Amino acid sequence: MSITVGQRASRSLTLTAEHVRKFAEKCPGRPLSLEIIVTGPRYFNYRDPKFWDAYRSTPAWEFARFLVLADKGTARTAPPQVSREAAAARELEDVEASDDTPVAP
Repeated sequence: MSITVGQRASRSLTLTAEHVRKFAEKCPGRPLSLEIIVTGPRYFNYRDPKFWDAYRSTPAWEFARFLVLADKGTARTAPPQVSREAAAARELEDVEASDDTPVAP
């Protein structure tokens, strides 16, 4: 699968050491920037008429494409809800773990 700058990936990609090596070889001196988006499962209640208020202009073929993707997927349970404070503390831990520089709370 080939992704160009600014294009969204339509499925999860696995970044390997070979990918990074090839990037460094083809783009010496350029930074490699990744945007990692971590979210829980998303539920789309498309049988509820109110759901469609935001999608009135969406063509039927796009919805059909969504259904094909949804049928290929695997149902996942949502992680337990945590408080805002716990989520902020976890995010701070993640940032600190990714950098040697301490982050002030």
